[in-house]
Amino acid sequence: ISEWASSDPAAAADWAVKQKSATLTDETIREITHGFLIRDSEHFESWRATLPEGPLKSYADLVDEASMDDDEEDAE
Repeated sequence: ISEWASSDPAAAADWAVKQKSATLTDETIREITHGFLIRDSEHFESWRATLPEGPLKSYADLVDEASMDDDEEDAE
């Protein structure tokens, strides 16, 4: 999953959305969301907005918030 999330984060993210929450480990969710944000932040934002409530959306929201915090620190 890690290599897939790095090389094609959109496909990995689409796959993750189709999985049952119970089949996704925290590590898998982290790798997919973080990889997606790093490789394609604009598409990540639109993808995140479409997610249903659940672990994947919760973690995507956390990753997005952390990214915004990092951007604010870099601006200072």
